[in-house]
Amino acid sequence: AARLDKAEGNTLVVTDGVFSMDGNLADLPALAAVAQARGAWLMVDDAHGFGPLGASGGGIVEHFGLGQEQVPV
Repeated sequence: AARLDKAEGNTLVVTDGVFSMDGNLADLPALAAVAQARGAWLMVDDAHGFGPLGASGGGIVEHFGLGQEQVPV
């Protein structure tokens, strides 16, 4: 959040969905809320989440019940 306060112009926040070294999940709901509040886009690399996460294997976005509005990229 502190870095976003310093951002100017178009801003893209990028994160892994599942961190491959330890299997931890990104706090996607919190990241989405902060990005939306500051008018930034949120991009998730979900290479390790597609398949094992979500009711139909849709990954971390589906796992947390989010959609394209919260995670556009």
